[in-house]
Amino acid sequence: MRLLVVSSCTGEKKYSPPNQLALSDFDNPSILKGREEELFEYSCMASDMYTGQQHLYMMEGLQALRKNLPDNQIDLYILSAGYGLIPEDKIIAPYNVTFAEMTSSQIKQLSKSLDIRTELVNILPKYDMVFFLLGDDYLRALDLNPPLEVALWQRYLFFASKKSSRQIPVHPRYCVLPLGPEDATRFHCALVSLKGLLFKLIAQKIISNDTDGISLQDIWENPEVIPSFFYNVDKQIIQTSLDGFSSFPAMSGMSKPSTWWCLPKGRAANWHIPMRFFLPEGDDRVDPEYDFLTDTHLANRDGMVDDRYSHEFYQKPNYNGLLVSRTTIESNKRKKALLSEEGIHSFFRLSKDIPVMGDCGAFMYLTDPEPRYTTKDILEYYQLLGFDYGVSIDHLIVGEYARNVDERKRRYDITRKNAVDFLKLWKEGDALGRYNFKPIGVAQGWDRKSYRDAVAELIEVGYDFIALGGLAKADTRQITEILQAVGPLIPEYAQMHLFGVSRLDWIPLFREWGVTSVDSASPLRQAWMGAENNYHTMDGPSYAAIRVPPLKETSKTVRNLCDVRGITFEDLQKYEQRALRALREYGQNMLDLEDTVAAVMSYEKVVRNDKNDVMEPMYRETLADRPWENCGCPICRSIGIEVIIFRSNNRNRRRGFHNTHVFFKKFKQIIGNFKN
Repeated sequence: MRLLVVSSCTGEKKYSPPNQLALSDFDNPSILKGREEELFEYSCMASDMYTGQQHLYMMEGLQALRKNLPDNQIDLYILSAGYGLIPEDKIIAPYNVTFAEMTSSQIKQLSKSLDIRTELVNILPKYDMVFFLLGDDYLRALDLNPPLEVALWQRYLFFASKKSSRQIPVHPRYCVLPLGPEDATRFHCALVSLKGLLFKLIAQKIISNDTDGISLQDIWENPEVIPSFFYNVDKQIIQTSLDGFSSFPAMSGMSKPSTWWCLPKGRAANWHIPMRFFLPEGDDRVDPEYDFLTDTHLANRDGMVDDRYSHEFYQKPNYNGLLVSRTTIESNKRKKALLSEEGIHSFFRLSKDIPVMGDCGAFMYLTDPEPRYTTKDILEYYQLLGFDYGVSIDHLIVGEYARNVDERKRRYDITRKNAVDFLKLWKEGDALGRYNFKPIGVAQGWDRKSYRDAVAELIEVGYDFIALGGLAKADTRQITEILQAVGPLIPEYAQMHLFGVSRLDWIPLFREWGVTSVDSASPLRQAWMGAENNYHTMDGPSYAAIRVPPLKETSKTVRNLCDVRGITFEDLQKYEQRALRALREYGQNMLDLEDTVAAVMSYEKVVRNDKNDVMEPMYRETLADRPWENCGCPICRSIGIEVIIFRSNNRNRRRGFHNTHVFFKKFKQIIGNFKN
């Protein structure tokens, strides 16, 4: 077991000379070096510098583990407001700097200058389990949003105050023990040092020879043993841990287990059913003959017929199935007519072994008082177009409709009745050989009980495939609470689809709780939505695409831009073409990084904002790492650097196809790791 402890510095230090380091001393490396030389006689290893009780408790626990578990790698990093994130053996001089005296914005700024998050991200992959013993301001310095990445074989355990725990994102492999004043009272310990004491108690339990002992492996497999231990901890154990500092009367442990926000395990009855990913269809096509140098299509091109879908660029589709909403089909009359004539598989040029799921597209009629379709109509629609799966008609319960008690109940009843009628009519038609698709009953709700009741009814009336809708924009905690309530209801023969949610970190736990299929267009859409994370990679970071927006002389925006800048359209075109030419030459190793970035930023500043340079470091990272060269997918191989240029459909959607390819590879890796 490779164990890491991340703790904070303390105000109390081994040495506190009057000329100790101040915050300003850390601004300049040469000044810092000189000041450290002045304080040489007071310098020592970081692990020895701090004398606050949390640190001392934590060090005793750490030393005990190292002494008694020599075959394990156990490391300590200390988060310092002066030095940043440092290993325990770093020699440091005494200083008087603390995050506790700073505002949130000051903490964020200092944390960024110290590269704290970057340092931590570089360290974490080496460890199986990480204990974070940090207070509110020091957690803020870690910048936990977005969440720190954690591998399937890792556990991150946070001991934090109840206030601090709100900063910690919900994550399937994060375990959070929120501590309050009542816990400090029960352990007869100051709240500020309680995290260190509890770590020491756990260490003592690990190295004990008790018949009910705990090992590091036990904690890794089931972190709930920690609050359970604190609940049952013997008074004498606590007393012994405290005797090294002062004499305290005997005290009890926690009167009840503290809330350890850790997600329970336990496989659903339908575990044996393989998990699948469905890609929502949204007219995602590109021109296979597009000319990137001139930004032109072939003459007489018919986009709906001649353009190609994602699966036509790869040997196999980057998904297990396609999800097609009726509202999407009916938004285009010609598309609707062709689908009715050709059928769903033929229209999308998709082999019959790739299933297509159909739903109503309830988000498109969210504000309507009633769904747009009837049950009889939707049954005939699914059969006519040749869907493999058809979902019953639902009415979303989100936002204001979930807050209105009467309205949410009305929509809930509409969805339930439609599902019951859908299966009843399907069974009648199926008995006559009329229907060839499999029915899916959809559940809507607003909390765990409403979803649980809806799913229970769907199973009771005879569905063996159900779906949970309305959760695409729900936060992860709400989704997990609902799945934990619903999972135990799912029979071993039943499947469960989760609409609009396919967060990779959560796939293993979704599967634990009975989810057998998910869908999401997020990987595809991220190619052109947002300033960052437009280009995904298998093992490294996601990258920002390089924006070179196309110019149209007839565009009102372009005309206004020329007026504001006092330049001609031809001048704008020169900036645009210079940026494109620089990128292509860079892709062919004919131009260096600095000249390429300069050309791109010149155009960026002309078309956006003269002072807007926020994208420059992101562009620089993308170009320096050249991620498109490390991808062997057909799109990256065929168009090279064009794939990371943010510029209209034929580049942006190709980048989206690439992202979906990367997502699906990761998805298959994850389900492959737990399918047995």
